[in-house]
Amino acid sequence: MLPLLSSVLRQCWEASTGPTITPADYLATGGLWAALNQEADSIYESLTASQRRSARRLLLSLFNVEGALTFRRRIATSALGDDLLDAAEPFVRARILTRLDDHLQVTHDALLLHWHRLAGWVEEAQASLLLGRRIHLAAQLWDEGGRTSDALMPVEAQLWREWADSDEATVLSHTERAFIEASCEQGEAEQAQQRRTMSRIRRRQNIAVVAAAVALVMVAATILASARSEGFRQQAEETATAAQARQIAMSADGDLIVSADGEGRLSVWRDGALSVAPETAMTGGRQLFGLSLRETGERILVLVAGQDTASVWDVTSTPRRLGEFGGDTVGYSAAWQGDVALFGTLEGTVRRVDLGDPERPRRLTDLDVGETVSVTGLAANERWILAGGRRDTVDVFDSSGARHEPLAVTGTVLSIAASPTGDRFLFGTTLRQAGIRDGSDLRILKTIATSSGVNAVAHLGD
Repeated sequence: MLPLLSSVLRQCWEASTGPTITPADYLATGGLWAALNQEADSIYESLTASQRRSARRLLLSLFNVEGALTFRRRIATSALGDDLLDAAEPFVRARILTRLDDHLQVTHDALLLHWHRLAGWVEEAQASLLLGRRIHLAAQLWDEGGRTSDALMPVEAQLWREWADSDEATVLSHTERAFIEASCEQGEAEQAQQRRTMSRIRRRQNIAVVAAAVALVMVAATILASARSEGFRQQAEETATAAQARQIAMSADGDLIVSADGEGRLSVWRDGALSVAPETAMTGGRQLFGLSLRETGERILVLVAGQDTASVWDVTSTPRRLGEFGGDTVGYSAAWQGDVALFGTLEGTVRRVDLGDPERPRRLTDLDVGETVSVTGLAANERWILAGGRRDTVDVFDSSGARHEPLAVTGTVLSIAASPTGDRFLFGTTLRQAGIRDGSDLRILKTIATSSGVNAVAHLGD
């Protein structure tokens, strides 16, 4: 806030005709937010045409889009070319942008809210920003997981490389560019292997078989060309539907199965009859990331977390929503602590809802992990709430919401689960590690090395 005040005071001084700044001088600038809009516009208008293009690309690169939310991001100055650094300099001098620890960032969220030109750019560039966010998350998992080949995405990377070279692309970090190049190299190696395989088939099979194989290759090429013609917007939307979006929860007796998909749909099968069409309900969200089921009395309640939703549903009979508590965020995880529903969000908070009376849900105080990170793992027993999302850390809260000393892990926790009795916690991380902790004192009981990042864990009772 101080840089914004500094900027408006400077404008007041420039507008002042006397030795002191008066309320009239402040009002003449239009107030704090109007002054911010005028200052940013004035700087932009003073740039050359080439600098304006660079400024637009740079400023868009300093924001991330997640669902309906837009938030700031930092960019290493080493990732910026001379043209972008030149375009940034007048904004830095005006303290609209801040250079700190060899990184560049927007000084205050107010810039997006009150610089109308920038807000319009963000609206226009939604598809490109979503695609940039997808690349950022995929590259982060690849990097934190030890840069193994199983985290590469060769099919998407071919399109990402084309996008990165376009005028609409946001700035990519060195890690993100390395991830794209490694993915493309893997794809090219796989194509070369496929060509060698086809060559062997040609030598060993008759002409009819060869013709059929060639036809299949042509069909695949046609599908790829069609996908490319849909443009970057479809790519941004489709690649955002990750494999983890499909979630399943089951009742204790296995008779009731609930799933959530990448289109915001809740599906319910009863009596274990998976061969029949399920009951469905649209949650109002989009891509769904987490489900948690609880049987209480004669009711079966389900927590649903995803883009634009953190909701509670009664699936005892026809699915019915009891309350929505995340229409303004992205819910990444969900868990129960007795009658209290827990939702891990995009902003690094755990939202709590008391469902002692399911027909009258009551919002409790949020828990904050201390960083703006996605709460990717969440679990609880009667005593503890564990929240994963910060690198090398699991944050710990007790049932009252009081914060305790965090637990050290290796990598970022992707999933946490409690045993049915609450005497054990399981966790899995990006750095190929799973583990078991005691549910009472949280001491580590066992660590298990895995061949890849652990996306999900579950306790089966024994």
